[in-house]
Amino acid sequence: MESSKAPQTLSGGYRQYFEVLKDPLEDREIKMLPLPPIKPLRDDILFDPTSGKPDWRIVRDFMYDEGEMSKAQVIRICKAVIDLLKKEPNLTKI
Repeated sequence: MESSKAPQTLSGGYRQYFEVLKDPLEDREIKMLPLPPIKPLRDDILFDPTSGKPDWRIVRDFMYDEGEMSKAQVIRICKAVIDLLKKEPNLTKI
């Protein structure tokens, strides 16, 4: 069952959860590109509260729009991937 907060289209489905960088001078070279987010994603948006797993659609869209994740979020995702790969018998040991 998919979360109701999952974006439906690339670039922007998560944007309802925070502000994007402002362009007060309107001097952007390529105006059709979306403005990047101001702050990293909050954990309650990035990670599913029931499973604790990150929503890959939100991560994809957020990174596509040049958003940043906190160091703690990246470490949490990396540790989850390492734990998953350790359980796979057909993969190289890390």
